[in-house]
Amino acid sequence: MSTLVACLDDALCAFDATHPPRPTLWFGHSSGARVAFELARRRHAAGRPLPGHLVVSGAPAPDIVRTTPTLHRIADDVTFLRAVADAYGGVPADVLAHEELRALVIPTLRADLRLHERYVYVDAPPLPIPLLAVGGESDPAVPDVWLQQWARHTTGGFRCERYPGHHFYLHDPVVRSALLRTLRAIRM
Repeated sequence: MSTLVACLDDALCAFDATHPPRPTLWFGHSSGARVAFELARRRHAAGRPLPGHLVVSGAPAPDIVRTTPTLHRIADDVTFLRAVADAYGGVPADVLAHEELRALVIPTLRADLRLHERYVYVDAPPLPIPLLAVGGESDPAVPDVWLQQWARHTTGGFRCERYPGHHFYLHDPVVRSALLRTLRAIRM
């Protein structure tokens, strides 16, 4: 995580040096929520510009200790994909059925899960920016109580919203439209 966040911060610093500041909203889903959160914490600690709003989706608060299996270590590709599908949903049947699609998806999915499963929270002051936590109402990986726990990681205001669906609720076009309306309504 620290290597990824450092690279992203370097890229943002280079961008900031050549572009005028403007309000931004950062959105991260699942492992991406923790990446966005850790990037904001790094930038805050260094006194660099922060987004105007942080939106974390489909992820428990970063300090929640989970006892989930280490899926990224499952050697057999088909067993790995089935375990991911059981835990999170969102693995299309076409991917399970076709070797070429599996070959494309598996390395990235393993890397994402390795990042997620090896993440270790380090205590730090809350962020001074508004934070919106969103997730699927029937997401077995992120119960509502874990989504609500994001509140303690900000002093800039907190909201939590749930949408119909599971971990990949945002794949549903109707739900995605509702989420986009929510994001467009955020004022920075």
